Amino acid sequence: MSIGGKIRLAAMATLTSAALVALPAYGASASASVPAEASAVAGATTILGSAPDCATTWTGHDVSKWVKVRNDCGRTIRVKIVIQYNFDSPCKVLKPHKTFFFRYGWASYLDEVKTC
Repeated sequence: MSIGGKIRLAAMATLTSAALVALPAYGASASASVPAEASAVAGATTILGSAPDCATTWTGHDVSKWVKVRNDCGRTIRVKIVIQYNFDSPCKVLKPHKTFFFRYGWASYLDEVKTC
């Protein structure tokens, strides 16, 4: 390899490692803060972004990853599941005591559950 090729290779490796350092860790959001409503439920993580506090969220995996949102409010709510590196769920209207189940791929992760 020529000296010019070695310099280009070293420059590319430096730029690549700098870009990797700037990225958040896998499964972390860019804001690095965890919502105050985050808690563990029976081995599953509950992440509520701007969704009402009365909505309960579970995550898990079997063949693919999944999110389940149950409306424990006394009123109808609208929720959207935001997935990093995959498609988000549609805006779903949930009547009281109803559940919304949404699957997503292995290479992606749950970002937040929010109202829509």
